[in-house]
Amino acid sequence: MESFETERIMRWTLGVLLLSALLVLSTSAVAEAKTYRANMVIAPTGWCMIKAGGGIGCSSPAIPAMTDGYAWIRKQGRTHLGDTGNLISPVSSELPSNPPQLRRGDRWNKRGVRCRVIPGGIKCSNGKHGFRLKKRGYRVW
Repeated sequence: MESFETERIMRWTLGVLLLSALLVLSTSAVAEAKTYRANMVIAPTGWCMIKAGGGIGCSSPAIPAMTDGYAWIRKQGRTHLGDTGNLISPVSSELPSNPPQLRRGDRWNKRGVRCRVIPGGIKCSNGKHGFRLKKRGYRVW
């Protein structure tokens, strides 16, 4: 009877230790998340940059286009889809030569649009409209 009780206590202790380790690992990953305000960043699907005339644009191979497809949005208004062949980008002096690489949990806030990295992609919104881009799919609202 005593060995059964001892075994049960050891299993419970091991379970608590494993759960604690998982909790520490998950909170450290969240603590490492950063918020960027650069004019250009590299997202899991491709690039994201400020757009001349306002707003931001992010590329994704999932968006049908002649060259590279991208979605763009301003502080107000709906999401638009486009082709980088038609993209009017800012002058190169406004873009960093070594843009930050976004990781899971990171955020990018620029020109009234908030973006965050999600598993396999990026999600951006102006509060009412937005888009979610992944390498093999996208959704706009």
